[in-house]
This record gives sequence, C-alpha cells and structure tokens, in this order.
Amino acid sequence: MKIPNGTQAAPTIFSELRPTFQWTQTDPDPGTIFSYYQIQITNEANDVMVLDSGQFYQGTASNQGIWQVNRELPPGQILRVRVRVFDGTTWSDYSEQTWFVRVVPVQSA
Repeated sequence: MKIPNGTQAAPTIFSELRPTFQWTQTDPDPGTIFSYYQIQITNEANDVMVLDSGQFYQGTASNQGIWQVNRELPPGQILRVRVRVFDGTTWSDYSEQTWFVRVVPVQSA
C-alpha cells in the first residue's frame, strides 16, 4: 500500500468520509493486464472485517492501483488495510497491512 502507509503506532490520518487508497502492483511478465483487485479493511486487533471490497474490475496495465472507499468508515478507530491483485492468471498474496484512522474534522461554532 502506498496510501495509507501508516503503522500501528503512527497511523495515516484521513479526514474524508470515504478516503482514497493507492497501491503499487507489479508482475514479472511483460504486458500484464491487472484484471481485478480486492481490498480488505479490518479493525486494529485484526479480528473483525470492517469492509471487504469484493473483487473489483480494473483492466489496466498500470503499476498503480487506486480505489475510493465505497462507504463511510467508522471514525476514531485505528483500522488495517491490505490489497491483492489478479493478473489474469493468479491472485497475488495480500499486501502487508498498513494502518490508518479516520478522524472527524472539528467544526467551529
């Protein structure tokens, strides 16, 4: 994961209700078309699935993936995220998990 790239001790902070995630995807075969990706978000303890994107079609040769979360995430909780991609033949392993937190912006009176 490129964004978020936080650690458990220093999670990436998002103020958006539906943040955008970015990752790098690579394949040793030339001309690879990355067909699908799947993102999973779990709680800090990694024992509750907060959101599983399911398999999203991307159909790209780009080594950069991007996805805007498709529903509001709970505020104030440290969460983990990971991604995997499908190259048309096999699914990659899931990426290392990174941590983030969605904060609610303070509104002035």
